[in-house]
Amino acid sequence: MNGIGTRGWTARLVAEIGGLVASKIAAGVYARQLGFTHVSDDDYARVTIAQAFTRSPTLDPSGTSWLPFPFWMVGAAMRVGGRSLATAEATAWAVGIAAPVCVYLAARRVVDARAALAGAFVLAMTPWGIWLGLATVPELPTAALAAVAVFILGGGRLSNGAAWLGGGCALAASLSRYDAWPVAAVLFVSCVVGLRVVDDRRARVIGATLTAAGPAGWIAWNAHAHGDPLRFFHRVSRYHAAIGGHDTVVDRLLLYPAALAREAPEVAVLLGASMVGLALPEVRRRSGPATLAALAALAFLAAGSLSEGAPTHHAARALVIVFPLLAVAGADTAMYVYSTYARGDGPRWVARLVVIASVAAFLWRASVALAAPPGASAAEDRTTQLARGKELASQPGEPRLTVQPCAYEHFALIAGLAAPERVTTLPRRDTPVTPSCPEVAIAGGRAPIPRVP
Repeated sequence: MNGIGTRGWTARLVAEIGGLVASKIAAGVYARQLGFTHVSDDDYARVTIAQAFTRSPTLDPSGTSWLPFPFWMVGAAMRVGGRSLATAEATAWAVGIAAPVCVYLAARRVVDARAALAGAFVLAMTPWGIWLGLATVPELPTAALAAVAVFILGGGRLSNGAAWLGGGCALAASLSRYDAWPVAAVLFVSCVVGLRVVDDRRARVIGATLTAAGPAGWIAWNAHAHGDPLRFFHRVSRYHAAIGGHDTVVDRLLLYPAALAREAPEVAVLLGASMVGLALPEVRRRSGPATLAALAALAFLAAGSLSEGAPTHHAARALVIVFPLLAVAGADTAMYVYSTYARGDGPRWVARLVVIASVAAFLWRASVALAAPPGASAAEDRTTQLARGKELASQPGEPRLTVQPCAYEHFALIAGLAAPERVTTLPRRDTPVTPSCPEVAIAGGRAPIPRVP
């Protein structure tokens, strides 16, 4: 490549990355202006666990079914920026912006830059991609880590450095969300099968070891710490049973397909295109691993739903793991079909009009969906709790507090306080959440602390 070509390639790369970053920031600002603050009380629960971890680091910060890597990451940021909710939210913003860029750069390794850009754009700009790029929950970074791992480990011959990078991403993803485990399984099989390629055998061993390490390590930890290697699954199943679960086997089986069609119809279309790509040898060679990993994730979620072990809230959140994989594979298929079968100006203009109309419909649907964000109902409003937590943080002497929640709203208050070690939480009353929840008193019997108006 000559000097001019190199400069042109670099300028295009910088422009595409800059466009992704600018779009992601603009979408995030717009979502905030429309009222998005959090997905659920999980956001604040995770922040309080990270705050506790920062003060007293442990291997398993939550001690629950939640996987540890997100707490390690946010806790590391809090070691630098302080234990405030603002640090956690700034970390979420930064990771949310970086995620589609990383997907784009990794996908370019195996597909055309335009297909790579499509995958990154879908991850960044779908409504759930926007909300999860702002929230302090790990679905978006997990999806990006898993996609990067797929495009590196599933993308042909490997160097040792690429194997460490791809395997490390798979390890981090599988220690963040269970949705990444089937992706790790597909990559493990891919690496093992690839051992027959003599010139990258060592790299394949590295990749296989790292992709297996997350699930195997977590199962071993649960066996050691809790005497039950599948404690995380049993815990979620019991919670499902306690809240009533889903109505029928059919409801459970259709939960995720229905959520994909309802909340991410563009990804459902890309799923169809990806399936077509599996029948095309040239496309299958490039983006087949991404399609197989996405199908494995969908099958895993369906099996979890049937056994009452799937994620509890917002089915679309768990589906984000397949967004970049299907978007890249679907776009790769569409581009192959276009380049192979579009002859003459007529078909090419039709194809271009279809692309323009699809992008316009995508952005229109996203703008409509953003107007009704999760966590925005009156019962889910945590403005009062956050304000009370910050007011309590300013109390002299750092007094210990006793908190009795109505449901799970107290996590917002504790996140605002930024000192969970000072709080004793009483059993929930299981009553509707109002601005007066939770009841808060200074330990020692003094009067309740006045609520912030």
